[in-house]
Amino acid sequence: LLVWAFSISSAVYLAKIQAFNFNGYSCWIASAPLACGRDDQVECTRGPQNIGQMRFLFGVLPSIVVLLVPIIVMATLVFFVKRHPAQVRILDARTVATQSLWYLGVIFQHVLVTGLDWGARFYLGKQFYGFQLFSLCDRKLLGFYITMVYLKLRVRPYDRGGDPSHNGTGRKDRRSTTTTT
Repeated sequence: LLVWAFSISSAVYLAKIQAFNFNGYSCWIASAPLACGRDDQVECTRGPQNIGQMRFLFGVLPSIVVLLVPIIVMATLVFFVKRHPAQVRILDARTVATQSLWYLGVIFQHVLVTGLDWGARFYLGKQFYGFQLFSLCDRKLLGFYITMVYLKLRVRPYDRGGDPSHNGTGRKDRRSTTTTT
């Protein structure tokens, strides 16, 4: 509910102050003409003069929250599994930590590529079309990347008669070798 409330209210506010304009790449938080608001020489005809602040408040800060929430949730999950192994019999903390790191790695790779692309455009004022193309492809493939991580790391229940040496993954754990004589 909080996500919807913030998204709708910020979109209505930005539309009211005419802050949605073409930014040289797509429609996003920008003033018109493109170079206005950065210095006192060019006055904005549409949108606020302080577009950099608007972009930070309504673009950068929500992106930081999108990065922090998965970190907090994954860390909480790992610590819960580590402290309460009896309640989570199918997984151990190491497996959960590995899966969490893979998912976070996919998210951070995507954010890094997108951040470099947007940073080059908005803060350096340059457009690198090859990198923009790569960034767009990466953005469209994010769901595919997450699906591949899920399929690679999905957890299978103990399928070997509850043998804990399989570590909840269906594969033999190399650390726990037992010899029978």
